Amino acid sequence: MAQEDKIKRELDMIGIVLAKLMNMLMNKPDERIDGLNKMSIQLKSELDIDLQAILDMKHQEALNLLINTKKFTIEHLRVFANLLKNLARNNTEGNYTNLLNAKALAIYEYISANGKGTMYFDVELNIKELRNRS
Repeated sequence: MAQEDKIKRELDMIGIVLAKLMNMLMNKPDERIDGLNKMSIQLKSELDIDLQAILDMKHQEALNLLINTKKFTIEHLRVFANLLKNLARNNTEGNYTNLLNAKALAIYEYISANGKGTMYFDVELNIKELRNRS
């Protein structure tokens, strides 16, 4: 029972941190580079996720890290992919934008394929949008 409570607290913490990061990004769209640096720092300090390392990994490696090591649920992955997509939208460096969009697309595709029968319309729209950009 104590182990289940610990896991629930960890999952809740991931959701809270991701929501906080998304809120931070949405409320400060003009701070492009500074916002990206703040996101990287927050991800590292609160979830021990190195954004640059995630972007440098092959898609499957990054998904394995997020799902198996960090215990991200499908909902956490949705928020994280949305965060990456919004970071890309607010970024001015083309190559970095491409990395962010490619990783977001890989995560959305994973969600679409592994959603346990649930159809996520936002995920499908984001997949279509990101595929059209490539």
